Amino acid sequence: MHRNFGLTPKFGIDISFQKDKDGRVRGYSVIDHAEKIAFDGSKVMKLSELIDFAIKPQRKPSPLDVYRGLFTVEVGKDSIGNYMLINVKDGSTYSKPISPRQYAWYNGVKDDEREDVGLTIAATMFSEEILTEYLMRYPIHNHQERIKSMAVVKHRNGNYCLRAALTDGYMPLIELTSEEEAKFRSLHADEQARQDFLMSIAMLHLTRKDAEAVKDRIKQNTQSKAGVRILPSRPQDYSPEISQVFTFNLANALSSLNVSSGSSGYKREHEVGNRTRYDDIDNRQSGTRLTM
Repeated sequence: MHRNFGLTPKFGIDISFQKDKDGRVRGYSVIDHAEKIAFDGSKVMKLSELIDFAIKPQRKPSPLDVYRGLFTVEVGKDSIGNYMLINVKDGSTYSKPISPRQYAWYNGVKDDEREDVGLTIAATMFSEEILTEYLMRYPIHNHQERIKSMAVVKHRNGNYCLRAALTDGYMPLIELTSEEEAKFRSLHADEQARQDFLMSIAMLHLTRKDAEAVKDRIKQNTQSKAGVRILPSRPQDYSPEISQVFTFNLANALSSLNVSSGSSGYKREHEVGNRTRYDDIDNRQSGTRLTM
C-alpha cells in the first residue's frame, strides 16, 4: 500500500506499507523518487505514530464544536479539592471548584469521550463567563451609544464606584476593584485615557448583564426540556443529564449569535425586517422578546 506525499510519484515522496498475510501493517519504507533512495521507515518515525498521524479518524460534527473554538479545559485536584480551569483563546483564564460527581464523571469515561465531558461541565460551570467573553466581541446591543456620562463617586461603604448615566434613565453603580481604582488614579494626567478606561468598565458591566439575561433564558429552556420542577441552585449540583441539556441550549444560543460572523449584534438589528438572530433565541427559549 502506497501513500503519496508529493505532486507525482516521479518527483514526490511515497510511503510504502508492508503487510503480513493477515493484512496487518508490520512496517513501512519511505521512497524518495527524485533522489532514487529508499529509507527504513522505523528510523524516521515509529509505525504507531505514523498510522495515528496518517489515518486518524475525523471527528463527527457536534453541537459541542462551538466550544472547541472558544476555550480549552483542564481538570485537576489540589489541597482544597477538585477544580476545573478553562483557557479562553484570547488569553483569559477562569477557574472554579467542581463537585465530586463532576470530577468522577470526567475521569470515569473513556479517553476519547473525556474532551466532550469536559466541555459539557465547563459550559455548565462557566456559562456566564463564556457568554460575556463572546458578547464582548459580538455584542447584541450598542452599549457605548447608551452611555451619556460617567463619573467616579465614593460609596457610603467607603469604596469607589463608577456611576454611568444611560439614555434610558438607568444609572448603574459599579463598584471598582482595588486594581481598577489604582489604575484610574494612575491616569490622572490623561483625561481621555481615564474616560476610555471607565468606558471599558461600563461596557463590561453592561455586557455581563446581557450574559445573565441570556443565561436565564437558557436555564428556563433547560428546565422545560429536562422535565424537572426546579433546577438545582448551583451548577455543581446539576446531574449529567441536566448538564447535557443546558450545554446544548447554550451551544444553540452561541451559534444563533453567530460566533464567526464578525458582525456585531447592534448592526444586525437593521437587517431585513429589523430582525436579528438574537430574536430567534428569545422566541425559542421564552416565546417573548428579551428586553434590557
